[in-house]
Formats: sequence, structure tokens, C-alpha cells
Amino acid sequence: MTNSQKYMWLYDQLTSSAGGLTLQELSVRWSRSVYGDGEGLPKRTFRDWVNHVERLFDVNIRCDRNVTNRYSVDPTTINREQVNYRKWVFNTLSEADVLSKCSSLKGRIMYEDVFSSPELLTRITDAMKQERTLMMTYDGYADDKKYTKEVQPHALKRFKQRWYVVVITVPEGNHRSYALDRIIRLEMTDNKYKFDKGFDVKAAFQNSYGMYSTEGQTPVDIRLRLNQQGRNYLRSLPLHHSQKETETHEDYSVFSLRLCPSFDFVQALLDFEDQLEVLEPAALRDEMKQVIRNMADIYRLP
Repeated sequence: MTNSQKYMWLYDQLTSSAGGLTLQELSVRWSRSVYGDGEGLPKRTFRDWVNHVERLFDVNIRCDRNVTNRYSVDPTTINREQVNYRKWVFNTLSEADVLSKCSSLKGRIMYEDVFSSPELLTRITDAMKQERTLMMTYDGYADDKKYTKEVQPHALKRFKQRWYVVVITVPEGNHRSYALDRIIRLEMTDNKYKFDKGFDVKAAFQNSYGMYSTEGQTPVDIRLRLNQQGRNYLRSLPLHHSQKETETHEDYSVFSLRLCPSFDFVQALLDFEDQLEVLEPAALRDEMKQVIRNMADIYRLP
């Protein structure tokens, strides 16, 4: 067990227990957890963990010593987005640490390649910290043509094993997303820019699936019908945060979503093959029909 996992355990215990927990209660929980191995939590160790949790998650842990002697995280100091980001980093490092200790299982642990150039990620994050623009040479899919563009890097996002940099183009001011594996050349310039605090990256993708920004677009209500096999998959791996199961029958279910359909979303629906039917809206249903007709023509189906 890594130190990061210990700190996450303590943070989760203190934030998920209404009214907080005493050191004795925490010690019992620790001894009963998969990490504690029957051993309690020493007071000195606990205090050390508290200091690390406060520093890593940028929160305050308080103790009502006059009444209950219970410890809890001050909710006014919790930044949910920052906490989730730290947890993601810790989980990624923990996973890598576990796998690094399994050299004897080489050939038995299969993994999927994720394009992740440390050099490019470093240049982009350095530029973001220093608020300096990047001169980027990009090889696009659509026109199969290379071009060079100055951009202001605002965010990084990973989707389906690929990293993307979310930028504002210079001088147009357009919001764009570029896949790192299509970047041929990337150099930091001396040109400074001010991070647009009004540019909410999370909001830009709130109503989208994948890497297509939907700013300025109006989301639509979508209804999908899936058979037993398809619905079980969709239940465990939702397509979108707005997804809800609105009808449940013996052999099928109907799900509702609210988003802006895109090429990526249509591709995701096609992954379900004959397990899924688009019920609404009519425009998306017609688009699916056309894709299926085109596929039938390719395979010369009657």
C-alpha cells in the first residue's frame, strides 16, 4: 500500500462520516480495512497522516476537543474539483506502482497503449503555468494537410486512450482541441497571454460526448432502447453524466440523455450494433439510418 492510498483512505473516512470520527473509531476502521491487516492506527501515525492530507488536498481537518473529540474535514475548505484531480493522480500512480511489482507476471497482464508523450505533456503544462503561447505544427485528419498555428494552451483532456490539448487559437480566438499524437512540432514562444478565467473547460464539454466542444449549441433530449445485454453494459459504463434509465422491461430498457450529438457520439452508438435503437430525436435516428444504409451499400446487401 502506498502512502497516497493511506491518505486517500483517511480523507474518505473523514468526509463520508456525518459528525466526524474519534481517533479510536478511526483506529478500529483501519484495523478492519483491507489495508490495516488487523492492526490499529497509532496516534503519532494518525497525526502525520492528518498533516499530509491537509497539505495534499488543501483542506483543514478540525477536532471538537471540548465536546466529542471527533475529527472531520471542514467542508468550507473542500474544493471538489481539486480533490478529484488529486485522487486521479494518486490512483494512476498507485496502479503503476502495483504493476511495476509484477515483473514475474510479464506476458500475463495485458494493457492498452495510450499515447502519452512526456515531452509534449511537459511543454504544454510548462506553457500553461507560464501563460506563454505555443507554436504548433499539426497533421490533421480531415484535410490530410499539415499546418502551423500559434495557440494559447488552456487545458488538457484525455479521451479514449488519447491526450488532447484544449486551446484558443491566435489571432482568431477560436476554441479548438488537438490530439497530441497528431502534433508534429511544438515549441514554446516568448508571447505571453492571460488565461481566460471566463473559459470554463468543464462547461465547454458539459453537453458533449468526446472532444467536440458544444459551446453555443443547444443540447437535445435523446432516448435509446437497448436489449438485455446492451442495457447491462450501459448501466455499468454510462455514456454521459445525464444518462438515466427511464423504462425497465423484462427484455429491454429505455435510457434518456441530454447532450449535443456529434460524430464521436454516433460512433459510440454504433459500437452497440443491433443491441441499440435510437428512438428520439428524429434527426439522430435518421442519421443512424443513413450510416446503416451506407454500410449496407459497402457490403452490397440487398
